[in-house]
Amino acid sequence: MARSFRPRVLATTDDNARNHCRYRPLAHKYPESAAARLAIFLSFRKKERAKEGAKAMMEYQANARMVREKTERLKALRLAREAADKGRAG
Repeated sequence: MARSFRPRVLATTDDNARNHCRYRPLAHKYPESAAARLAIFLSFRKKERAKEGAKAMMEYQANARMVREKTERLKALRLAREAADKGRAG
């Protein structure tokens, strides 16, 4: 048997109680002034860019490490091949 959802309603006529009730939807988290909202937005964007930059740097360093390892491996194979060719020729 399903129960229907009924939101809680505070039975009060006191304006002060209504303005500070806990069921008020997040009004206290959003600043009133446009400058404050802009500052919060810019701060958030700055943090996001820092995270993206750190992630990109880690990817760049990982790719550079893979290229160095591959280059070292190929150089070792080339030197071994050249040494084998010199041994056969000489």
